[in-house]
Amino acid sequence: MSSTAVLKGTAQQAAEQHFANSTAKIPDQRAAAATIADAHVSDNAAINLNRAAAASIDVQNQIIEKVAATTRDLTSFSQGSLEAMTQASRILASGSQDLFSQLLESTQAAYSEAISGFAALMNAKTVKERIEIQTNLVRTSTTRAIADGSRFARASFDLAEQASSPLIARAAAAAEIFPSLNA
Repeated sequence: MSSTAVLKGTAQQAAEQHFANSTAKIPDQRAAAATIADAHVSDNAAINLNRAAAASIDVQNQIIEKVAATTRDLTSFSQGSLEAMTQASRILASGSQDLFSQLLESTQAAYSEAISGFAALMNAKTVKERIEIQTNLVRTSTTRAIADGSRFARASFDLAEQASSPLIARAAAAAEIFPSLNA
């Protein structure tokens, strides 16, 4: 080979090498630029993700605080309701016991009157006297039954009203505390 041909071949090889090197650098440069851009995007994404996570944690903490406060309020309200039920039960038990005692006394008095009326009826000498004693016995028993029935009905109504007053107060408190239940 002649020296010109060697030079030409070397020049061509050098040109090809230079072309290969320059085109090889372009993807490397592009990759480097993409890596820098990706890193910048990744940094922004990480910052945004951190901000979103912090906001989410704040919202979760607020929700947890509200749930805890609501739980405390409901527990306190439930305790007050239990106390109202206990108070109503005591009033009802005590009042029922008093009513039962009064009813027992009234029944014993009516029984004693009936026994003495029957005794008087047995000792009556005439038919007219028996009819008068029997009429008085029926009238007295009926009057007593009506009076006692009315008195015990009123006393029962009053007792129910007294016993329900703590429960009514709790219902009014619930209406104030939980207004959404009124709708």
